[in-house]
Amino acid sequence: MKAIKILSAVLSTTALLIFTWLIGWYLPAIDRIEKAQARLAGFSSRLNSASTANRQLEEEERTYQNLLEIVREREKKLIDTDRLTGIAAVLNNELRAYNLKLIEVSPVVSRFMDIKEGKIDDVVTELPVDLRIQGNFMSFASLLKNMDNLPFTISTDAVRMKADRLKKGQLTIDLKAGLLIKTDNRQ
Repeated sequence: MKAIKILSAVLSTTALLIFTWLIGWYLPAIDRIEKAQARLAGFSSRLNSASTANRQLEEEERTYQNLLEIVREREKKLIDTDRLTGIAAVLNNELRAYNLKLIEVSPVVSRFMDIKEGKIDDVVTELPVDLRIQGNFMSFASLLKNMDNLPFTISTDAVRMKADRLKKGQLTIDLKAGLLIKTDNRQ
């Protein structure tokens, strides 16, 4: 009997120690682990958000660089005011590549003078010009198709074609166009 009392006391003490350990150390440790896991999940979520934002930022940077390259390429096609007086020769050379002949270039004189004298406040402006070109229809169509490949930017507002009575298959083409001019020499 004495052994049973001793065994009962040992078991009671062991149960009390286990219960105390469970209440005093194990449950608070589980609680700390759960809180740490929650903080880790929050950190992981913020890290994923930051990673997503970083990828978006990198994509925006690539888009910006692509657009910047397009702008730089188009800026190369702007005609500087110091090259403006030689534009007829440049136009004629480009038209020759399409078997077209430049007959006449008539810029709007007042606008031309304002640009040459620096009276235009804009960094880029359009110089309206009337062009008279001779050639066949297919050559002219090829020019229109490849206008983006010209070394300058030209817009076409109106086109009038008239058959040349003396030369079969030849046209006289009148264009109302605009040349983009870089009026500000700041880079």
